[in-house]
Amino acid sequence: MRYITILVIILNLLGCSTLNSRIVVSYKKAIETQKLDHVKLAFNIQDLREDKEIFGSDFKKTYDASRFDVITVLQGKPEVDVDKNLSRLFYNAFEDRLQGFDIVGKDQNPSLLFNISILIFKLDFKKGHWIGDVIYDVKIFKEKEMLIDKRIRGYSTKLNVWGYRSGEASISEAFSNAINSLELNLIK
Repeated sequence: MRYITILVIILNLLGCSTLNSRIVVSYKKAIETQKLDHVKLAFNIQDLREDKEIFGSDFKKTYDASRFDVITVLQGKPEVDVDKNLSRLFYNAFEDRLQGFDIVGKDQNPSLLFNISILIFKLDFKKGHWIGDVIYDVKIFKEKEMLIDKRIRGYSTKLNVWGYRSGEASISEAFSNAINSLELNLIK
């Protein structure tokens, strides 16, 4: 009986710890990427989400959102707090996606300008399923001519098999799908 009491106390202490769980958003690059060597491009990325909360309303009914930190660790990049710097997550992923391009600042006379407006970046939990939803608008200009004007969405649902790790997989898949859905063959 004494061992059970000690175990209950330890579990309560661990449950009340101040450490937050970390949901890591990752980006999985598309297999095929078009490489346009020595083409200079620049990004203008804006977070225009009406609702800046990453977690959806149904998630908040099940989980305490304040107990989660959403971060990303992309290969070779410093860790990014997604909640505070969502634009950096998009920048890092597009930089990876667009290898072969010379990425420069807007003031360095780029051949291509990518205007990216983040509209939705949401992780929710409904009826035993995790739902990742990412929507952004992209306008690509070559000099002053608009080549592309598209709304792109990445969406993923995952059955709750591994707890919030299934949520991590869902938002990562939705994000990767959204980034990889940009058709680079339209850029000439």
